[in-house]
Amino acid sequence: MTSNLEWLQKFYLSLCDGEWEHGYGFTIDNCDNPGWLFKFELTDTVYEQFAGPEISLGEHQLEEGHDWVVLKREGTSIKGACGPLKLDALLGEFRGWIGNVDAALESERSLSAQN
Repeated sequence: MTSNLEWLQKFYLSLCDGEWEHGYGFTIDNCDNPGWLFKFELTDTVYEQFAGPEISLGEHQLEEGHDWVVLKREGTSIKGACGPLKLDALLGEFRGWIGNVDAALESERSLSAQN
């Protein structure tokens, strides 16, 4: 099984079509409490039409502690934040959401092919 970071790299590349990557993409940055910030733009992808995740795990991000992950849909982006040792967990939650959307898309294709 590939790591979440390897998966993210391959997922990003799969969306690059010569145009999308010039206006959209994703960012990973650090924040000062300490931790990580994540944003993935869904505009002009098949994922844009799907409701995003609403995930809040561990300690609340505004409290003391490092054990937290938040991931949610904001407009056309999936945005997340996490404690300094939880970046892999945050990427795993994003990966899981994309996997669920991919499964729904595959199910739609299968039903369309049967009709």
